[in-house]
Amino acid sequence: HAMSTEEIVECIPTYPSWGVKKNSQGKNTFWFGYKVSLAVSTRTQYILDMTVASAFTADVSLAIPTIRKVGKNKIRTDTPSYLTLDKGYDAKDIYTEAHNSGQEPITALKRQAKHNGEVDDHYAPTCFREHSYNKRYGALKYVRPEAHCRECP
Repeated sequence: HAMSTEEIVECIPTYPSWGVKKNSQGKNTFWFGYKVSLAVSTRTQYILDMTVASAFTADVSLAIPTIRKVGKNKIRTDTPSYLTLDKGYDAKDIYTEAHNSGQEPITALKRQAKHNGEVDDHYAPTCFREHSYNKRYGALKYVRPEAHCRECP
């Protein structure tokens, strides 16, 4: 069965530890201490949720309870309908939790070494002719002009 938010939070380690992340140059950065996960309203700048965990804790492990808590309080006008997340949160579980709580995640995609023509250089999905498209209004909509895509299957 799926774990409740409280059960997940109970399992999150909270002692100081070593953590590692890749910086913008692709080099590993190490630190000893903690990791903090924050949900902040872009309108009010208020902190909507905060979790402190051991530095080695996976981003996804912290995000799921945060998404649930923010979604639960969504009736307040200062809670977001959209979640802006970095590529560390590009995971199926994140998308599922966000959608289940009525929120739409906006996440940078993780880079993949080979994509076999299924995505473009910006990691957006492509059609059969490898033209890019993006998600809009809950449907796939091509970003190329109609003249270029008219003959696509």
